[in-house]
Order: sequence, then C-alpha cells, then structure tokens
Amino acid sequence: MAKKQFTNAFSRYIIIIGLIMVFGGGSSMLLNPNHDWMALHLSRLGEGRQLSSYLFNATVAFSGLAIIELGNALARDKTWRARAKKPQQWVAHSAFRLIALCMVGLSIFPYDKFPLVHDVFGYSMTVFYLASVIYLTRALRLFTPTFKRITWGVVGVMFIMFGYYFILGNRQITLLQIQVIGLVFFFVWLARLASGLSAQNQRVAP
Repeated sequence: MAKKQFTNAFSRYIIIIGLIMVFGGGSSMLLNPNHDWMALHLSRLGEGRQLSSYLFNATVAFSGLAIIELGNALARDKTWRARAKKPQQWVAHSAFRLIALCMVGLSIFPYDKFPLVHDVFGYSMTVFYLASVIYLTRALRLFTPTFKRITWGVVGVMFIMFGYYFILGNRQITLLQIQVIGLVFFFVWLARLASGLSAQNQRVAP
C-alpha cells in the first residue's frame, strides 16, 4: 500500500502541473489582446503590464515550483529508488530542479524587458529537458521498446525543427510549434514514467 501511495503522489503532481498550465496558460491566451504570440513563441504572453501577462508569468512560476515537488515525490518512490541506479536518480532529480529554476527565471525576467536573460533561462531549460529525456529513456527499464522509439522520433523531429529555424532560417516553422510539441511530450513522458512505476509496484505487491 505504501508503495502505491508514493507512485500516486507522483501521478497527482503530474495532474496538478497540467491543470495549472492548462487553466493559467489558457486564460492568459484568451485575455491577451495581442495575438502576435501565435506566430512567435509562448514567452510573448508574459510581456507587458496587463492581467494576461501577470497571469501567464504566475502560471509559469507556480508550475516550476510544482515541478520541484514532482521531483520530491519521485525521490520518495520506493520502486524508483529500487529500479533506478544512482546516476539515473541524480540526473532525474537534478533535471527537475534545474527545469524548475529556469521556469521561475522565465517568469521573473520577461522577454520584453530582459531578452538576453530570458533566452538564457529558456534555452537552458530546453537543454536540460532534452538531455534528461534522452539519457533516462535510454537508461531506464521502465519504458517499453515502442515508447522508446516514439521518444527518439519526437526528439528527432524537435532537433530537425530547431535546425530549420536556427540554421536554415526557415520561419515557416515557429518556436511556438516546437514549444507545443516539447510541452505535450513532456507530459506524455512523465505519464509513461508514472505508468512504468505503477506496473512495477503491482508486480511486487503481495
């Protein structure tokens, strides 16, 4: 029973983070009078001194704080500690904290006032996210071969899109599109990790 409670806590935080992002981000999108963000990137929603920008930045900050608790819930999971080796645990816990730090930084330093600082936090978060997903997907035995192939496909698409945008200068691909793909798959990946932990709990349950 205790093992299930640990995994359920991890799953609950995934749901909480998703709800914060959906309701907070969605409300900001609806209230924002400027729709330029649709052709650029999500950070545009946090610009200006208006209700929608304050709401968006608060959403990003609270989501970051919730991700810290998500990492703590994972660290308390007995199955995670039993199945993941020390380096894998260190990478996962460090990634959650670094991603959370970057999200809080993004909310404190909006793009219109601090473009350089904002970009440092934004691209650093992307690097931490992709590096941890690639490493943990390869190293952990909690993912099925099919899901691993899906992960490599999604990561490959993101790298190709980054290449088209930054190297080839193709603006038909926007950072918003890359962000949406990365964000959606982040929750898919977390849900699959929670599912893998739950499956292991059921196997060892008396």
